[in-house]
Amino acid sequence: MTNLDNSVLGNRHNHSSLRSIQIDGFSELDRLLFERWIAELPMEVLRGKGIVRFKGEPMNYKFQLASGKLSLSQAVGEEIEPLIILIGDSLNKEKLIRNFRSTMSG
Repeated sequence: MTNLDNSVLGNRHNHSSLRSIQIDGFSELDRLLFERWIAELPMEVLRGKGIVRFKGEPMNYKFQLASGKLSLSQAVGEEIEPLIILIGDSLNKEKLIRNFRSTMSG
């Protein structure tokens, strides 16, 4: 194998350790606390998506997280229960959920 081959292989994720976790059972969130929680997610979280509702807002928001960047868009006409999906390498489900609940409680 050449050095080029090694560098290309070194950038691949080990898909056998990828897993997704689901966070649900929450209602309205404080937007600033949610954005802070997203910003502090561990590097192992590669992607995130879901539906959230923020306090004082009349509608749900879709969110996407990729490459550490959060994107929010109004989910017009969609009355779906809030839900967060995180995808990443060797995620610790219990720790992520505990951290989410702790951050959202202020």
